[in-house]
Amino acid sequence: MAEMASRICPEDVVCLASDPNTPGMVCCVGEDNENRSAPPTAHVYWLREHDNDRMEPITDLRILDRALLHGDTVIHNKRKGLVTATRMTVDMRYSDGTVVSGVDTKDLKHLQPFRQGNWVVAEGWLGRVLSCRDDVVVQFEDNSQCVVSATANGELVAVQKMYERSPYFPSMSVKGASGDTFKNAQWIVGSYNRQKVGVIASTRPAEVLVAWIAALQGSPVQPPPTSCRPESLALLNHFGHTWWRLGDRTLYAREGAEHAGDVDKCCEIVGTKTEVDIKYLDGTSQEKVPATSTLMFNPGPHEFYPGDLVCEKDPNEADRGGISVVLSADERSRMALTRRLPPNNKEASSAAPLEPQTCSAFDLVAHPDFSFRMGDVVLRLDSGLAAHACAHPNGTAHPSTGTGSSSQPGPGQAAPVRSEATQIPYSSCSEGDPDRGEPEGANRAAPQDEGAEGSSDRSAADSASPTVIPEASYGSVGVGTVGEVIDVETTGQVVV
Repeated sequence: MAEMASRICPEDVVCLASDPNTPGMVCCVGEDNENRSAPPTAHVYWLREHDNDRMEPITDLRILDRALLHGDTVIHNKRKGLVTATRMTVDMRYSDGTVVSGVDTKDLKHLQPFRQGNWVVAEGWLGRVLSCRDDVVVQFEDNSQCVVSATANGELVAVQKMYERSPYFPSMSVKGASGDTFKNAQWIVGSYNRQKVGVIASTRPAEVLVAWIAALQGSPVQPPPTSCRPESLALLNHFGHTWWRLGDRTLYAREGAEHAGDVDKCCEIVGTKTEVDIKYLDGTSQEKVPATSTLMFNPGPHEFYPGDLVCEKDPNEADRGGISVVLSADERSRMALTRRLPPNNKEASSAAPLEPQTCSAFDLVAHPDFSFRMGDVVLRLDSGLAAHACAHPNGTAHPSTGTGSSSQPGPGQAAPVRSEATQIPYSSCSEGDPDRGEPEGANRAAPQDEGAEGSSDRSAADSASPTVIPEASYGSVGVGTVGEVIDVETTGQVVV
């Protein structure tokens, strides 16, 4: 029974064995503490109007898809590895029941781009989104329209019970929470005539509440205000195409309907298919692995993966401060092949690479200053400053298109932001403490695998950090000192 439970993870897309046509998303997995003999259960949000929030026995569920992100640790064909790339396609259903299948998520835009936990930059400050409120245009049967402002849109109530906790979206039927909701709205077509129920015609982010975390170098001492206009924010969303989940909404024009309104373009994600590339412990890789053929797990404290930056656990005086990069590792023998990185100076960096050496994983620890991972958000520091990373956006990116020099940065120099990925020496980056932000506040902690040692959760705590910034969907803020880690190469270069 425990083996069955370990194969269902939070955010898995599942169905009941008795009802394969109704998908649902797993919120959490657990056991009945009062009745240990009872089968483990999963809390599932079903994609249906009635009875859509249930606890289901694990044994009754079948996995349809698994949500994986860059940097997740997985087991595939009895081999442990690290997810290095994710591809998603989705099936979308329109309000008239039409379903379009197999759409690449890179072609989609999030209807609510500012989600709780997303990383943003404004006025030289890095922050996390607390919440976002929209201006909502509501249309009525007589074709009159009003705008319910961001400060008042909490007074709108979904007519259908299944959307009570859903963000607003075009085609959603809504009513006023009080008799004054529509009366006090801004009317843009027609006028108030005791309208009671309408349909959302469009939405637009109007106010974003941000908790400011850190100031970039040379930034004002005082952070921006907590309440921000969306156009003033640069959104870190390089991996945004991997953040789609069952039930999300987007605007996507069907063939021949490119000029239709938002109501006709709005559709719901009713199915997902995820494939990943995996880099295994031994350094080999495999592409386009179905996510459903993998099992998420929490790696132990002495498990290291290619690209990890490590140092000796008990270094002698001569080796103190040394940094090595892991080339490969062997799980059974607990031995790792590493290469020592040269000191951060021009003479050493021009020297030939040092020969790899094999050492025990028990003699290594993750480097306290340079523990970068894919998806981390990092700050680019000036010469002479220690490295520092900030946090992993699970939250909700496009290729970087900021301004700056296009030359390869030397150690300690400012990193340019270019249209392609930028390679930064490990010593030029820095890492901090904020937790990883997950869209919708989801918890990605996988059930503990019986074969995994310790309780280190790389997909949560270790992935807290920021990296290179793509051009934001909103605003045109220059953010060349912050970005998202795309890869950590075995040469010690951090690709952002």
